[in-house]
Amino acid sequence: MTVRNAEGNVIFSADFSDGTNPFDGGTVTDGALSVKSNVFCVNKTTEQEQENPDNRPKNGATNKINEPAPMFRKEFTLEKEIASARLYLTSAGNHEAYLNGQKVSETYFDPGRTNYSHTLQYQTYDVTSMLKKGANAFGAYVGHGWFQTKWNNFGSYFGLLMKLDVTYADGTKTTVVSDGTFKTYSDGPIRYEDLMNGETYDANYEVEGWSEAGLDDRAWEYAVCRTAQAMRVAATPTASAEQPVTAGVKLTPVAVEKVADNTFVYDFGQNMAGIPYLKIRGEKGQKIKLTYGEVTNGNLVSWQDNGVPGSVYRGNLTDAQATDFYVCKGDPDGEIFHPTMTYHGFRYMQVEAVNFPLEEVGSLLVDVKGYVLYNDMERTGWFECSDSDVNQLFSNSYWSNIDNFLAIPTDCPQRGERTGWTGDAQIYARTATYNLNSFAFLEKYIRDVRADRDANGNYPEVAPAPTWRGTDTAAGWGDVAVVIPWTLYLAYGDTRVLEENYTGMCAWVDHLVAASDHYLRPDKSQYGDWLAQETTPPRVTNNAYAAYAAQLMTKTAQVLHKTEDAAHYAEVAEGFRKAWVDNCTDGAGKTLCETQTSYVLGLQFSLFDEKDRETAANRLVELIEQNGNRLKTGFLGVNFLNPSLTDSGHSDTAYTLLEQRAFPSWLYPVTLGATTIFENWGGMTQNDEGKTAISNSLNHYCYGSVSEWLYRYVLGIDADEEQPGYKHILLHPTPDGTLTYARGRFDSQYGTIRSGWEYKGSDCVYTFEIPANT
Repeated sequence: MTVRNAEGNVIFSADFSDGTNPFDGGTVTDGALSVKSNVFCVNKTTEQEQENPDNRPKNGATNKINEPAPMFRKEFTLEKEIASARLYLTSAGNHEAYLNGQKVSETYFDPGRTNYSHTLQYQTYDVTSMLKKGANAFGAYVGHGWFQTKWNNFGSYFGLLMKLDVTYADGTKTTVVSDGTFKTYSDGPIRYEDLMNGETYDANYEVEGWSEAGLDDRAWEYAVCRTAQAMRVAATPTASAEQPVTAGVKLTPVAVEKVADNTFVYDFGQNMAGIPYLKIRGEKGQKIKLTYGEVTNGNLVSWQDNGVPGSVYRGNLTDAQATDFYVCKGDPDGEIFHPTMTYHGFRYMQVEAVNFPLEEVGSLLVDVKGYVLYNDMERTGWFECSDSDVNQLFSNSYWSNIDNFLAIPTDCPQRGERTGWTGDAQIYARTATYNLNSFAFLEKYIRDVRADRDANGNYPEVAPAPTWRGTDTAAGWGDVAVVIPWTLYLAYGDTRVLEENYTGMCAWVDHLVAASDHYLRPDKSQYGDWLAQETTPPRVTNNAYAAYAAQLMTKTAQVLHKTEDAAHYAEVAEGFRKAWVDNCTDGAGKTLCETQTSYVLGLQFSLFDEKDRETAANRLVELIEQNGNRLKTGFLGVNFLNPSLTDSGHSDTAYTLLEQRAFPSWLYPVTLGATTIFENWGGMTQNDEGKTAISNSLNHYCYGSVSEWLYRYVLGIDADEEQPGYKHILLHPTPDGTLTYARGRFDSQYGTIRSGWEYKGSDCVYTFEIPANT
């Protein structure tokens, strides 16, 4: 390669014969330089401190106020009639792309959430109908997204990587790629954007025709080109394997109330994860502030009430500002505000007129909707029974499921966390496979988890792992390594997920063995039976989950015909089981700590000696009765509580717990008007004066895992481990309690399975339907 300047003088020369690569991109192989189309277009950042009229928090990674979202554009000419066109697109940060003024996709937060340092997803779009012979233009916004938050800082630059492949009608082809001919602009309408804090959109900064051909873009600068290495992202993007994030449900408000001068609050009737869609008729320069929350002030305990009655309560949002601003341009036909670089967890939206009087909000907001955002998974499960509160519980669980299946399984959608805790995910995974066709979503997530495994076989408690990731072994969290692959196999019958994860599954169980003393796990834990009403010693949960992981490892090895491994892990499972019995029980069916979770895990994981199972089950029932027929379990016990009771012949107690309305219970939040599952049993409590106290998130799916029991035991729709994926279906309904009927359906990959029972006089009539050829 020889490069000359305008005068013909050689300014660079290399023949690559010695294998040396003088560039920070490309590869030299056998004396040849290979350059792939992996150049990111990056805007030029400024060190100048941004104005901050809205009191936005500084970015924890940069200690600066986020700059306006950069805009990118590229004009190109297509010489012939077009037969087909494919756009391949990714970014460091989230992007929103346009072709010839049309939005490329009605999806959100592409390219998706990963550990960008080793996985960068891309999406492919058929854009044939968006292109034309002659002049065309591509445009895109790029925002921080998950690339740079308080939990992660993958890099200092936000950039765009694209490739457009066009096939002409005559069979010839042309390609447009991101390169130095792209132009960028940093003074657009998205003045501020942060995934958790919100978005500020000033319509007066809009650039008319910015993603169309013919724009006078002399004020735009040429983009800086950077390689993947310089961007600190994976060098080879991988195709997105999960469903994209879309607005799966669109809600209209059920009420609106004026709470103060120029301030109104909309109630959408449902706690959700999403964004507003507003049609606004305002005058030029009028500024609107939108704040979001799960509950309102006015009936809270005095030490929590932080606003006028009816206004949005924000005390449980931690450090998420959860605030949007919109500045009107004064379009008489109305203008749309629909933030796309942020999302919020909310039921209530507060609207404030910042710099103008507002007597009637309907004159300003002529259309109001709440767009619920989650990965576009098909719903597959429904349940209904004679108890309306139980139906609401089921609904709450489903809503917390979709609200938190957004790019990854998050813990919550409202506060400044929204992170993929692995313990939460494995606990709820089986429920999710009933609610939704979640195979692709959870398969991608376990790939994220697997990629963040350390050299010792330890799995992270959060995935994609944050840049601060911990190193401790977390029982019930690291076990995601085996639980989710096995759950996906059981629900969908695909051995591939076991094959792909087998090495990592072995590594996790081997790590547990190596970090134990003759199969006795250390008496310490990061989380244990998280947020329980009583303390179960870490050794109990650690050894129980180690035995469970080894049991699943044994089954996995058997499925994959690895007989020696199966025999080995069966010995490991027995070693952990015996250590649990010897160190956590009296050897006769009683646990030393006498907690509900200790008995639940002992029964569910078959840890008690067979002769002692009945004693243990009876003791669990006694403990529940002594607690006023109320539960005490936390995260690690909750999903197994009712199954362990039902399997041991105590379905009556399981139903009693289900129908309990006193605190703590599944139905107590329902009596307070909850529409999602709380993080804590005491997420919302009411005192004798009727005042409400709020604790933590009001939208966490973990305790909603009781829905698995509603599907598997109340309806009795179950998978067969010997013939997984519902080709062979186990039906074992368990009528009990005060319910007079229960019915529901599950849309398996083979078709719809229906199951229902109803008491008619002294008879219980059971009806079911299974797909043909199952």
